[in-house]
Amino acid sequence: MAFRVPKINSCCCCSLETCSKTIGCLHVLFLLIGIVLDVVFLPRYVQRVLYESPVLDMFIFTAIMLYGSFKQNHHLIFPWILLQTAFLIFIAFSCFSHAAYLGIMDYSSGEMPFEFIMMVLQSWSILVVYNFYRQLKEQQPESA
Repeated sequence: MAFRVPKINSCCCCSLETCSKTIGCLHVLFLLIGIVLDVVFLPRYVQRVLYESPVLDMFIFTAIMLYGSFKQNHHLIFPWILLQTAFLIFIAFSCFSHAAYLGIMDYSSGEMPFEFIMMVLQSWSILVVYNFYRQLKEQQPESA
């Protein structure tokens, strides 16, 4: 049994290439803001924040994906898809855990709606970028 990803040809009245570049730019912008906020609010731990932060890892993978989008290189886009899929699985597990905790303890931290929105946006961005990756892969046959 194979896992099938829905195939789309455009997104929000734009091409997959344009949307993938937009997603990459927005990710870079938000991740830069996250890194700056980490450094500003945790000044004593700057070295630790820069070396151990998953935000920095995501920034690097997103920059590579963005470069791959501009250079039309599907090999540079695929690592971002893998990282974001792992992040999506983490968010889904977190949503499930919060729902279970809400059912057991009858207590909500208020994070569940935010996590659900993040999960939907993450799924949409992975779908768009994966379809752009698939489009590039079909256009560029593998050389022997």
